[in-house]
This record gives sequence, C-alpha cells and structure tokens, in this order.
Amino acid sequence: LCVPTLLFRILLLGQIAFYGLALAGWAGERAGRPLRLRAVSLAYTFTTLNLAAAFGLVHWLRGGSGQGLWRKAYTPAGE
Repeated sequence: LCVPTLLFRILLLGQIAFYGLALAGWAGERAGRPLRLRAVSLAYTFTTLNLAAAFGLVHWLRGGSGQGLWRKAYTPAGE
C-alpha cells in the first residue's frame, strides 16, 4: 500500500504548495497587508472556511448549542 509513485509525489507537492499559499495569505492578513493574488486568496479562503467548519463541528459534538452567536434585533408582534 505504501508504494511511492510519481503521482503521489506530485499530489503531495501540490498539497504542500496549496497550504503554503494559504499560510502566505494568513501571514499577509496578520501583517495588515493582504496579498491580492488570486491563488493566495483562494487557498486562504478555502482553508479558513474548512477550519471554521471543523471547529463548528467539534463544538457541536461536544454539546454546544446550535443557536449561533447572534440575537434577533426585534421580535415581531405575536411571537
């Protein structure tokens, strides 16, 4: 099962490059100078959204409420 092939090496390098771009996007955001390259923005956004989904799932699995962090601004009459 663990036979190293050229395809797997290429896929691994692609994944490392993708997460490197996401890390560059994070570093630019932290420095106050977000990078405007489309590949960096895509990798950073994709990774951030997946991390948020993972944290939300863990929170829910640990018994967290599914209410969200916001409250209604008003309550219509009759509710």
